[in-house]
Amino acid sequence: MFIAASLMFGTTSCKKDDEAPVKKKNVVSDASAIAGTYVGTLTMYLQEMPAFELPTIPMAEFKITAEEGGTIAIAIPSIEYNLNGREMVFPAVKQGGITVEKENDSCYTISETSINQVVNEKSYTGSIKGSISGGILTLNFSLKYGNMPMTLIFTFVSSPQHSVAPAHAVSNSYMGTINMSVEGSDMEFAPVDSAIVTIVANGDSIVSVVIPDVTYTLGGNQRNMEGFTLNGVVVRRNAIGYQLLETDINQTVGRSVYEGVLLGSVVDGKLRLHYVVKPGQMPMNIVFEFVTNE
Repeated sequence: MFIAASLMFGTTSCKKDDEAPVKKKNVVSDASAIAGTYVGTLTMYLQEMPAFELPTIPMAEFKITAEEGGTIAIAIPSIEYNLNGREMVFPAVKQGGITVEKENDSCYTISETSINQVVNEKSYTGSIKGSISGGILTLNFSLKYGNMPMTLIFTFVSSPQHSVAPAHAVSNSYMGTINMSVEGSDMEFAPVDSAIVTIVANGDSIVSVVIPDVTYTLGGNQRNMEGFTLNGVVVRRNAIGYQLLETDINQTVGRSVYEGVLLGSVVDGKLRLHYVVKPGQMPMNIVFEFVTNE
C-alpha cells in the first residue's frame, strides 16, 4: 500500500542521500522527547489516480503523545475534501503502539505501523511512518475508509512557525482598551484604557481568560464590576491566527452571579475579545469589547 507513497514522496529517513548508512539505531525509551502538537501542510492524492488533483490543507494539526513503554500515539485529524463536487470526510483516528528510533539528538525515525481500526462502525485501514528532524515532523500515511474503492495517500510536513500548541501560542498578558455598552440601549460609557486581559494555557488547546475589574458610571453613580476568570475556553488555529471559541459564562463572582458568553481571536499577537455579561439582578446585559493597543 505504501509503495506508491515511497516512489512519489521518497523515504522519511533522517539520513541525507550523501551520508553513510546509519549502523545502529536506539529505540527511544522516553517518547516524550517528541511529544507535542505539530501544525503544517497536508497534501493528498489517490493511489489509483495519482494525476487527479486534490486540495492541499495548509493548517493541518497532528498531535503526538507518549505511551508507556516508549511508543507513541499519533492523532490524525478529521480530513475533509471535495471530490468531483462531493464532500468527503475522513473521521479523526488515533493510532498507538508506534515505535520511535533515535538517530541523534535532533533526528528520530517513526517506524511504519499498520492502521486497522473500526471508526463509526466502518473499517479504517492503512499505514503510517515518518520522521522528526530538527523539530520538523514529516509523515507519510495511507488511508482507506469504509467501502471507498480507492486509497488516499497523504504527506504531512510541519511548519516551524506553527510548532507551538495553540493555547501556549496565545498565552500572554494583553494591554488594551475596553469599550462598554448596554444591550439594546444608546447609553454611552467612557472607554476603559490600559486594561489588562491575561490568557493562561491549561493544556494544548484549553486556556483560562482573566478579565479585569471595570469601573464605570451608570445613572450618575460610579459603579465597579468585579473581574473574573473564565476557565475551559477552547483555542483553535485558523488561516489568519487563533480563535477563542464561544464559551458560556455562568459563575459566582463575589456576591453576584455572572451569566453571559465570551469569544475572541488573536491575530498578529493582538487580542480582540467580545464578552456579554448580566451581573446579578441587573435586568440588562452589558457588552464589552476589548482590543489590544497598537
